[in-house]
Amino acid sequence: MHKRSAWTWLCFLGGFLAMGWVMTPSTAHAQYKHTSIGIHASVPFTFNVGGDPTSTNNRAKNGYGVGAGGALGLEYTQRFADAWAFAIEAHVSLHACAVPNDICVSTSTPLMVEAFTDLRYYFLTDEFRPFVELAVGFWQTLTFVQGHITAPGLAPGVGFDYFLKEEISIGVKFRYGLQLFIDQKVGLFPFHSLMGSVNVSFFI
Repeated sequence: MHKRSAWTWLCFLGGFLAMGWVMTPSTAHAQYKHTSIGIHASVPFTFNVGGDPTSTNNRAKNGYGVGAGGALGLEYTQRFADAWAFAIEAHVSLHACAVPNDICVSTSTPLMVEAFTDLRYYFLTDEFRPFVELAVGFWQTLTFVQGHITAPGLAPGVGFDYFLKEEISIGVKFRYGLQLFIDQKVGLFPFHSLMGSVNVSFFI
């Protein structure tokens, strides 16, 4: 009984000290470390514009409807100045067809891979670091009811990072993407995406 109580108190004390270590403000210049590796969890939302519901078999006109899902990804960031950074990121997402059409049906769940290169500018260089970014990348569906979609595009975004310790930061980011699905017969067909993500970065 006493041993169990002692272990309970030790676990409580260890957890309290660990939480205090994470939440204690860093005294070193963590914000000037140049390299980080991060993981993020995201909620993407996609929708097409100008879709033609009378075209039952034309993927370029119908897009793949309106969808939402979840995503997990990795990010590598390299700062080349206090306020500027270059990032490479990729994530995998699942999309459910919230508004089905003849191309995307309610029973399908497209699996999508997205990869970007980002140019990021930080307005502040202290523990709290808001930023804007412009990403260039592509979206590729891996599974799809009527075939695959490959689309290049641009994705501006805004967000912030906050340093918990020298080696750890957390952040939030919102991104808008404009993708162009390329079809030889129809030409360019635009569709859009919105994404909100929570990031945890480890500085090395």
